[in-house]
Amino acid sequence: MEKQVKEPANRWEYIKTSLMVLRQWGWIWQEFMSSVGRRLFIWTLLIVLVDSFLSTLWPYMFKWILDGLAIRAIAIIVWSFAAIAVFEVVGQGSDWIRSRLEERLGTEQIVTLETRLTELFFGKSLGQHLGDSQELSPANIKKGQNAVRGLQKIMLYQLIPMLIKAVLFLGLLFWLHWITGLIALVFIFYSAGWSLYLNRRVMTVGQEIDEELRAVDRYMDERWRGVERVKASGKEVEESERCFQMNREANNKAMRFWMWYHFMNHIRAQTSSSPFFVGAIAIGIWLVLSGEWTIGTLLPFTFWVGGFISTIDQLRGTERQINGQLPAINTLKRLMELEPAVQDAPNATYFEASGALSVQVKQVSFAHPGKDNDGSSRPVLQNVSFSIRPGQKVAIIGPSGVGKTTLLHMLLRSRDPDQGQVLLDGHDLRGVTQASFKRFVGYAPQGAPLFDGSIRELMLYGLDPQHRSRTSDDEIWAVLRAVKADFGERLIKGLDTKIGRDGLELSGGERQRLSAAMALMNPLLRLLIMDEPTSNLDSETQKGFQDGLNAVLKRGVTAIIVAHRLSTVMDCDQFIVLKPVDELVAGESQVEAVAGSFGELYELSPTFRRIAENEGLKIRPEISIKPEDAPISRPPLLFGDSPIDFSA
Repeated sequence: MEKQVKEPANRWEYIKTSLMVLRQWGWIWQEFMSSVGRRLFIWTLLIVLVDSFLSTLWPYMFKWILDGLAIRAIAIIVWSFAAIAVFEVVGQGSDWIRSRLEERLGTEQIVTLETRLTELFFGKSLGQHLGDSQELSPANIKKGQNAVRGLQKIMLYQLIPMLIKAVLFLGLLFWLHWITGLIALVFIFYSAGWSLYLNRRVMTVGQEIDEELRAVDRYMDERWRGVERVKASGKEVEESERCFQMNREANNKAMRFWMWYHFMNHIRAQTSSSPFFVGAIAIGIWLVLSGEWTIGTLLPFTFWVGGFISTIDQLRGTERQINGQLPAINTLKRLMELEPAVQDAPNATYFEASGALSVQVKQVSFAHPGKDNDGSSRPVLQNVSFSIRPGQKVAIIGPSGVGKTTLLHMLLRSRDPDQGQVLLDGHDLRGVTQASFKRFVGYAPQGAPLFDGSIRELMLYGLDPQHRSRTSDDEIWAVLRAVKADFGERLIKGLDTKIGRDGLELSGGERQRLSAAMALMNPLLRLLIMDEPTSNLDSETQKGFQDGLNAVLKRGVTAIIVAHRLSTVMDCDQFIVLKPVDELVAGESQVEAVAGSFGELYELSPTFRRIAENEGLKIRPEISIKPEDAPISRPPLLFGDSPIDFSA
């Protein structure tokens, strides 16, 4: 949904908004300019100042030449020519130095900007990225990045050089005569009035038009990416017609506004720039006729008047460009200054593990902030408690929206619970550093997100540099074969096979298996967390996948698996059933049942019975032993320092 653009209430509010660029530039200077970049920027500005000074003063040398010709003063003519030659040599030299500085500065700015943005982006917790996916999105960050880069260029190549020239021109006009300087001041104030009016309209109407055009772009991008749906629905002609209609409406509105703008700009020029130029030249002629100026003075005077008018006009356009960058920069600043929702405590300890991890969830409650229609928080988890012993394979069961994935995010500390504790081996996750405990955790998320790259690059991605350099291709193949992710002839270049953006070259099931293999590749793996790991697998592939997974767990790994299909978790040691929060009474635990078999769950859990009946499973009720007495079918053996060998 597009945000409505609020028009500045008055001119003072518009001026206040325009001056925001100073605050934003200060933020950019601190956040995205390295010490090297700042020095290069200052040196470049000094060269710009020299260039501006030389380009502004050289016409005055022609005044001396003309005056020397009038009185046939050869010495004056020669010295003036010599000065022009010096100006030219110095100007060429400064241009060369400036070009080198600009290349170095541009490179430094790009590297610093992209590095710092990446740090700030990844510095936010995963819960923030998931909860603010529309705001804290790569598209918004990229748009803000382009705006920052644009403002850096505007400041260096347009705004600051123009301001320097405007001040020089104004000072020189005052130096020639106070009347010409005073007229220049009047021109500034008159032009500023027009700028307030026109740019205020650009800030409001122009931004509304820009948002409409971006809405068209988003719509078309969505349809282009969904070409399969469009073609399957036979909507090619309809979508083409809608594209034409949306573009025509948005661009016609833009055309009408900018035609109005250019007309008003023409009126401004006819009532300000042209009268000022003609009036200034008339005053110059009068000063020559009155004897206050020589005829040669008219040459630099005419140049400075024209340059002053041109610079003021360019400043007006530059202001418009800056105002166009500010909304994206404001959004970027707000997003980047968000405090990470999950941070290491000042006294956080370093987590170590020697075997499969135990997991305890104690009275955990959590609500998504501001997710209901009225803006209030929406409870997702309520009073959730359970324990998992080392080496167990545990399934979390419940209907969609019950909070299973949110619970997994608690175990990864992507989010912190509003109430309660999550403990690994008796350590509250809020009391240990995130980097230390995540060394022992493998995660295969829902949807199997994959990077563009080769199979080898993906399999080694989660390893530290030491293990990455020591891992052989045979070890990678062993993990891939264990979970049926070797794909046979599909890998035409072996481990160097590229899978395409988001794993485009793979099927949904292949992406899931590869994602699981990436999690299993960790040689320090002690806790495996999987969200819908086999939803896209056929029964035969699923069995092979589960056999390979069980081989991992026999070597000292605790596993927690979320699945909608009960058939995918039948071989688990323990089952935890969550019921929807909206079915709970005050103070009731969301954990409806904990059991060691489907038969026991069928007796204990109405939620499980509904799920089983919906899947058409026929389960015989039974009286099972207590979950805490359930045997662990896989003894907790330990890894070595290298990835798991599945060949045994």
